[in-house]
Amino acid sequence: LTMKEGTKEKFSGTAGISMINSRLTVEGPLGENSTFMLSGRRMYLDLLLALAPKGDPNQITPDYYFYDLNGKINFKLGESDHLFVSGYFGRDVFAAPQDSLTSSIYWGNSTANLRWWHIVSPELFTNFSAIYTDYSFNVDLEDKHYNAASDNNFKSVSGVRDYMLRAEAQYFPAEEHTMKFGLEATEHRFRADASANIGDFAVIDQTPTILNSIDAALYGQDEWKITPLLSSN
Repeated sequence: LTMKEGTKEKFSGTAGISMINSRLTVEGPLGENSTFMLSGRRMYLDLLLALAPKGDPNQITPDYYFYDLNGKINFKLGESDHLFVSGYFGRDVFAAPQDSLTSSIYWGNSTANLRWWHIVSPELFTNFSAIYTDYSFNVDLEDKHYNAASDNNFKSVSGVRDYMLRAEAQYFPAEEHTMKFGLEATEHRFRADASANIGDFAVIDQTPTILNSIDAALYGQDEWKITPLLSSN
């Protein structure tokens, strides 16, 4: 996927609204050689449900909504060099409150990308990227008994965080050939954590489990247009 780039012409924006969500995008130039784009969305089904007439108190209508924000800045460093900075942040939230019992599940992803595009020659184009991603999934359950000595609760957190370096190139040695090659290395950080305090059971409060790993990849291919009707790679 490629994120939209901001327009170089003038500052502008678009917006949309519907029964359950709205969105807003603004873009424009930051200077002679740079542009920006910023976009956000919000689903407000939870707010509409809160305004709805209350029915049977024994029937629970859970709340759900999501929101996200993404942006991109493009810098033209020269005729052969461009620098791109982009990011994304999004969350989904599901909650079901009921008297003393509250439960919520929320998950989401955040990313950041720094990319340098460089033209080495009319036949060779390169991209160098540093990428960060973070995904998390959380569960939070709590039962508050006002006459009890303590509350019951359970919490868990899991996720994976990645740091990646990537280099890519496209080479056009002849009209019939398009060569692509690259390499990348990624450090993964996996996390799992849980805690609980439930009645007479033993309290669970352990140190988070964190696992780290590194992987690397190298690839290359040649797209060969043998005839107007026949291609190979």
